[in-house]
Amino acid sequence: MVIWVTGKGYAGKTTTGEKLASIIPNSLLIDAYDYRRYFGGDFTDDGRRKNVLRMAKVAAIHEKQGKVPIVCCVSPTKALREEARRMFKESVLICVPGGKLWEGTEYEEPDRSEIKDIADNGE
Repeated sequence: MVIWVTGKGYAGKTTTGEKLASIIPNSLLIDAYDYRRYFGGDFTDDGRRKNVLRMAKVAAIHEKQGKVPIVCCVSPTKALREEARRMFKESVLICVPGGKLWEGTEYEEPDRSEIKDIADNGE
């Protein structure tokens, strides 16, 4: 199970992820700020896509090993979130409200279809 935490900048994604990690056994926090700091990247559409998919690949590896990755990142579009989440056996999406965007950045709020896909989850 991968927990994907999305939302605008400064909405509290990392704080939410840290709280979840403190109560979920065998969890691992994968945060966009850390990835940018250690692996570089930019805020262009291509840079964001690469960073999101890099984090998703790491999460998929850890999920396969029995961990519960908690990924915290803006993941600005539904298409990008879906592309990332197809790598997982199982996932849940959390959208943190509020926050702000940098100039020239757009954010597509998760819609009911993303939540419905999660809730159904093949059950």
